[in-house]
Amino acid sequence: MRYKWLLAVTVVALLGGGVAFWKGLGKHSAIRYSRYPDERRFPEFWQKFYLVNPLEGVGKKRAYTQKEMEILRWAVQDKSWAIRVEALAALSRANHDPKQKQEAIQLAIKSLQDSHWVVRIYALDVLKRLNAKSSIPHILPLLNDPRPEVRREAQRTLQQLGYKVSE
Repeated sequence: MRYKWLLAVTVVALLGGGVAFWKGLGKHSAIRYSRYPDERRFPEFWQKFYLVNPLEGVGKKRAYTQKEMEILRWAVQDKSWAIRVEALAALSRANHDPKQKQEAIQLAIKSLQDSHWVVRIYALDVLKRLNAKSSIPHILPLLNDPRPEVRREAQRTLQQLGYKVSE
């Protein structure tokens, strides 16, 4: 009888501690370590996210419609770096239509100068996936980027595009 009571109290304490950790009632919250910590509290973020995120799956199967390309053009310039990343992830699939592919390359080249380093990495991924050899001159400055992650990805992208990069 005493052990059942002790087990019940332990389970309740662990569940309560887990909820407190998840909701941020403790010193650390699980939300702080999420993919988009600052923005995910706002419904506007989620509206934009759910508008842009599914387009990556669409791009795997077919060319984007005119309206979908409008959404991606808008999203690449959004104030939220997370929305810009989602748009670039979708643009990396724009290889069904040559005009869309060229536009995706141009949008990615513009995003190479983004203030957020994750956006720059996703822009490099677009250029790599779309095999944009014409973008090599725009990628070269990223070999001196302040973030080592961006420098590494720029080097990988250049190598995949056939450019010899010295170590």
